[in-house]
Amino acid sequence: MEHPLVSVILPTYNRAEYLPRAINSVLSQDYRELELIIVDDGSTDHTRHIVEAHEDNRIRYMRTPVNKGVAAARNAGIRRAKGELIAFQDSDDMWRAGKLTKQVETLEKASEDTAIVYCIMTRINKDGTYRLLPDK
Repeated sequence: MEHPLVSVILPTYNRAEYLPRAINSVLSQDYRELELIIVDDGSTDHTRHIVEAHEDNRIRYMRTPVNKGVAAARNAGIRRAKGELIAFQDSDDMWRAGKLTKQVETLEKASEDTAIVYCIMTRINKDGTYRLLPDK
């Protein structure tokens, strides 16, 4: 694959407070061949306004009329995806710079029967402490 399009699926429900950070962490990736599909799963806060404030043609917004849960929202996003690859981003998470490039490169170098790549994450607790997951 040469620079495959990655469809990033970002489900959200009443997370307007965290959403700008999540969106910006995707859009600031050095891997530019992406579409960001934000699935508003029936939010009652100002999620739509947060999304509309981002003027980037890679963003696609969809809204479900009622909250059906994160799995249903991810599936709705996948059905809309145009990319050869799918990535998931939660609405309260942030991606580190270069994450998407590293994962696409890893997948491209892997054997043909490889279907998924993942990375460790840093969980930041409310008290400011953190830990790596998985921790081994």
